[in-house]
This record gives sequence, structure tokens and C-alpha cells, in this order.
Amino acid sequence: MTPLFADTFYFQARVNSQDQHHARVLAWSQKHTAPLVTTDLVLVELANSLAGSRFRPLVQDYFALLRRHATVVPNSRARFEQALKLYHQHDDKLWSLTDCLSFVVMRERGLTVALTGDRHFVQAGFAAVFA
Repeated sequence: MTPLFADTFYFQARVNSQDQHHARVLAWSQKHTAPLVTTDLVLVELANSLAGSRFRPLVQDYFALLRRHATVVPNSRARFEQALKLYHQHDDKLWSLTDCLSFVVMRERGLTVALTGDRHFVQAGFAAVFA
């Protein structure tokens, strides 16, 4: 089965029952079992988004679970430089550096589908399941 890239959007909606996309993401994830790929920077972004919430104490256990059930691609200097180059090449877009690193990893691994509602993935030429 072809892996899918999991963006911060997906993990945030899964963990936070108050997230506006929670029900849709949860329903989708109960029907699909494709392997997931994500990045260290997505996890950083996720932890940052949960830092001021009641979910902060759950981050450590949630990350341990993600590391067991998803491929978490570590950042490297080369990937970071590629992402930074992409970021600057597309200064007409509102792509974050995390987005750009996600695009680099997706291209490296031949992934075309992202579990996200972020239309930036569509702008970059990928399919976004929840967009």
C-alpha cells in the first residue's frame, strides 16, 4: 500500500476533539490503513500548536505512538537547504518552511497525497485529502 504524507493538520485534528476537522479526519482514518510518513518539523509544529492547550501533557506519549506507527523522516542539513531554497523560490506563496520541507520529503519518496486541508500542498502539485 502506498504511504501517505501526514501533515500537522491531520495530527492536530486527530488529537483534538474540539478541532473543527476532528470528526471528518477521525472517520477517514478509521476506514484507511495506509502507512504514514511525516517529518520532524511537522512534529515540532504540532507540539508548538499544542503547547498552550490541555493537550500539552499528551504530546510525549502521542509522539511515541506516532514513531511506532508512522515513518518520521529526520531533518538533515541537505533537506533543510532544499526546503529553504524552495521557500525563497516561491516568495509569491504563503508556504511555511515546514510546508517546504514536507514537499521536499514527499518528492524524495515519490509521495503524491497528503493528509491535510492545507491548500499549499495543492499549490505545490500534491493532492490534499481534506482540502
